[in-house]
Amino acid sequence: MKNLTQIVASTAKSLPLAIFFLLAIACANKTQPDLLYQELGAQAGVTRLADALIVEIKANPKVMIFFQDTQFDYFRDRLIEDICVRSGGPCTYQGLSMADAHSGMEIRESEFNFFVEDTQKAMQAIGLKTSTQNKLLALLALERNEIIRQ
Repeated sequence: MKNLTQIVASTAKSLPLAIFFLLAIACANKTQPDLLYQELGAQAGVTRLADALIVEIKANPKVMIFFQDTQFDYFRDRLIEDICVRSGGPCTYQGLSMADAHSGMEIRESEFNFFVEDTQKAMQAIGLKTSTQNKLLALLALERNEIIRQ
């Protein structure tokens, strides 16, 4: 069994290494979104994804029910901005917060999942790599609590 002196000495030796790894992870996370924007194909790719997603939404009655009164030109512009911003692109999102945009809709988890499935279909349709898809889905999942049961 190690005594306190050995534990302190051992910890002191590994602390700089631990700090290095934490800083490396923090730096990687800060550059990650910009890399995702590039992986999506920059502005042209983000636009292509938004257009493919709108096609999927319109073809899915389980999702389209929530978009019956939607002005799709406006929605398209906000969707492009949202994906662009979340992926680290140079856009500015000019729409409502996710909570405000979905207020009163009472979207259930299963209905949110239908939208996620449509997003996956859209990403596959435009040929995004699985790793890129997963990165974007992870970012979009952050919106989940702002959308469900609002």
